[in-house]
Amino acid sequence: MPEIVVFDWGKVLFLYGKIYPALAAELFETEDIDEVRSAVISYDYEVGKIKRAQWLEQIKARFNLEIDIEELNLRMFQIYYENIEMIEETMEVIHEVKSGMSRVAVLSNINSLTVGVIKKKWPGAYSNFQYHFLSYEMGLMKPDHQIFRKMFEELMLPPTDIVFVDDVEENIKAARDVQIRAILFTSPQQLREELFKKNKSDQET
Repeated sequence: MPEIVVFDWGKVLFLYGKIYPALAAELFETEDIDEVRSAVISYDYEVGKIKRAQWLEQIKARFNLEIDIEELNLRMFQIYYENIEMIEETMEVIHEVKSGMSRVAVLSNINSLTVGVIKKKWPGAYSNFQYHFLSYEMGLMKPDHQIFRKMFEELMLPPTDIVFVDDVEENIKAARDVQIRAILFTSPQQLREELFKKNKSDQET
């Protein structure tokens, strides 16, 4: 096994798709799911250029919400909590990687609200990762090559000792551009086969 396997979270370990229709129906009173998604997925928030309160103010103005920011924060946190799902089989693969003596990390484009929900709903899942490379803390987002370089510099490992798992082809290409071995995630079973195929190949060389 490699020294470390780095996992994306969205669509690899956690599913966020139910959040947007729930926000639309329960809070924003709109049928336009695409508008909800575009409002909620904020580049500035996910790279830490703005804080949560500023992000919530933007959402409040966009949907003409007549509630204060504290109440909006609580309601959005609850909707996220109720609608984020874990892909349990991916977590099983992560445990298998750790039992094979590799470390595990996360590298994810994400915001502080989502991370807060994950910590509260699955505290054990969050702590399973020895390293957390989160876009809103790093000030960078995938597929920027610099976020990968910063990650392996902080790990103090050459990129060839890292395997990166993501569901987005553009992110996989960016990782390979800086010499990180990368696996395009399509399912937990495919991931297991790819990871342990690499392990068998490494043992034979």
